[in-house]
Amino acid sequence: MHFLFSLSASALLLLAQPQFARAERAAKLLLQAEQLKIYQFQDDNSDCANSGSNTALKIKQLLGSGSIIEKDFKTLIGKSLPLIEQTGLLIFFDRLKSQNISNSAFFLRNYPGRSEPALLLDCSLINSHYLAPAIAHELVHYQFRKENIPSWFEEGVAQTLEFQRGGEHPQNSLISLSAASEFPSIFDMSRPLKSQLSYPLSFLFVRYLTDQFSSRGDSHTSSGLIAAMLNPDRKLCAGTFWEQMICQGRIYLTKTKAPPEQIRRFTAKGLLRYFALALTLNHQKFPYYQISDWMGSKSDDRDWAPKDLVLAPGQFIKFSAKNFPEHFKNPDSDVEVYRILSNKDSFEVIPHGTKSALEVENLKALRNFRKDFILVINTSLERKVTTKTHH
Repeated sequence: MHFLFSLSASALLLLAQPQFARAERAAKLLLQAEQLKIYQFQDDNSDCANSGSNTALKIKQLLGSGSIIEKDFKTLIGKSLPLIEQTGLLIFFDRLKSQNISNSAFFLRNYPGRSEPALLLDCSLINSHYLAPAIAHELVHYQFRKENIPSWFEEGVAQTLEFQRGGEHPQNSLISLSAASEFPSIFDMSRPLKSQLSYPLSFLFVRYLTDQFSSRGDSHTSSGLIAAMLNPDRKLCAGTFWEQMICQGRIYLTKTKAPPEQIRRFTAKGLLRYFALALTLNHQKFPYYQISDWMGSKSDDRDWAPKDLVLAPGQFIKFSAKNFPEHFKNPDSDVEVYRILSNKDSFEVIPHGTKSALEVENLKALRNFRKDFILVINTSLERKVTTKTHH
């Protein structure tokens, strides 16, 4: 059976980009179940034309009751749910890569011309072990499409499930992050995320939560924390979604009898502070700053500081101490400044309203200090902050 669409799935996705040509090609209906329809666009491309008749069977096995992906969802998100809802889901296999599209999988909240949500998958995934990771990732977006989940946190959960199923992209993206000295705001609400660095950053944030806030050191408890944060009780926890997530997380940690030190660190500002430090310190020396799969920052750090340092909510930046302005003052209570020793084995706070430690140390210490670097964090949840540096 064939269903003819006027545009290919990938071309529909990119209608606003004229460099992608429209195409009229037949899409073969591989499976029509009550909530699931699977199509495969037909052409001369070997991946799409010769993928075999097992495509529908593979998808049914991945999405069926008791599947590995369903178990992953239940463990991390804490919901017993059918992966495919009554409203239905369309899945299209197409030759995305041959149309100069770098991604091999997409999620569309509403497929153009149809009311159903859809997954778009490259045909090369059909006989690849990356099929399960790709579907697991996109199903997170499908499940959360009607929820008020911040896009950056949703993306972090999606990449975590992708990584658990054997996907390599989340870990590979850490290479670019390790070379960065200026990080984007963690609170990236755009869809898709504005900065490419926001993807590894959100992935590492979820990894940090699952690593650091397990009350008994097991995966069940740490996964339960993510589920609690994703499903806050709005009668008990008010404010922005971030504040609701923090509130519900603290409730969960208290109920599971987490150590007092964990609960103390689990605050709206505290999580930003400890996460930023975890990205920059030698985490092998600090148990509170360890993140699985993160080998640390490899950058030489930004070697200059602007006159007016503007940081978005949840943003942090590193500076080489040798070029950091000696008359820097920090009067803003939402800005936290840390001196990180050059070996990244220790750090100290530069207090609010005071001049940099550069001005109070003797010359011998000053020489050593210039090998260190400065970490500046905006722990505000709502506003940009501007700090004047005055060289």
